[in-house]
Amino acid sequence: MKYYCNPVNINYRYQFNADQRKNGIAVCREAADPSMITFKGRYYIFASMTLGVWVSDDLVKWENHKLPSELPLYDYAPDVRQVGEYLYFCASRRGENCPILRTKDPLSDTFEQVSAPFDFWDPDLFCDDDGRVYLYWGCGNTDPIYGIEMDPDTMLPIGERRELIFEQADTLGYERCGENGNVPPKETSPVYQALKPFVNPVTGELQLPQTLPAGGGFNREKLVKMFRSIGKPYIEGAFMTKHNGKYYLQYAFITMLSEKMQENGVYVADAPLGPFTLQQSNPFSSKPGGFMQGAGHGSTIQDADGNFWHASTMRVSVNHDMERRVGLFPAGVD
Repeated sequence: MKYYCNPVNINYRYQFNADQRKNGIAVCREAADPSMITFKGRYYIFASMTLGVWVSDDLVKWENHKLPSELPLYDYAPDVRQVGEYLYFCASRRGENCPILRTKDPLSDTFEQVSAPFDFWDPDLFCDDDGRVYLYWGCGNTDPIYGIEMDPDTMLPIGERRELIFEQADTLGYERCGENGNVPPKETSPVYQALKPFVNPVTGELQLPQTLPAGGGFNREKLVKMFRSIGKPYIEGAFMTKHNGKYYLQYAFITMLSEKMQENGVYVADAPLGPFTLQQSNPFSSKPGGFMQGAGHGSTIQDADGNFWHASTMRVSVNHDMERRVGLFPAGVD
């Protein structure tokens, strides 16, 4: 394919969200966190809040098909991967175990639940060439990207989870929050203002009293975590790509306020669970300007000719924060 345009010209679904700032309802078209896959000779794109899947034979013409109700369609960041004859599906959920389902035909067959191992956010299931399966997940500005091996038959964890990627905004300029990497002062954060009475004016450290005020639902550990997260980027959207024996773990990070832009970075390793080192050429994907911004939180696959394509989240720079679309960019892996 010689030509492409962004966002991808597909029928985006309208949805209605509560908008506290406008004290009403916001109407937007949201299709973020695209998980693209080649499965049995066709291309599929699953994205958040679409309630369907887009299907193509050539990456140019796409048709939307409604997904069955047994899938958790309102859980964010759906992930799809092929393991054997099956396409496996899972999505994000906190405080409740996330189901992992599978089907042999996502357009005409039912999905059966295989397991519900634990709760995770922004999952990515990866099947290696030797048939071993791994799960990556994580979304937050204090927590890392995690990884764990999964039993390919039961889709239950094997061993202990590993911490793979942490934010490094202090040393990696492209991870910094704020427009053009200009991190807003801590003092402008609502969290900082709420905790200001407990901040040491000399050291800038948080010093909480031995007994916290009743109510509010916060404990000491949570308050410390919130304070340390001020000005830190969200690390999320893990996706594993293997090429020439190397394992490329990409991740997304939000670099501008109100999710105006996401980029992707990538770490590389000789094994699926690391240890990972930062790839020399980063960020992996970035689109900082224009009406449509962002090229992050997505997936990277090869087409039938061996070319790499990166499906990503793009955001309309006006209207509503959740006006997000699917972008498709040519990509390269060393």
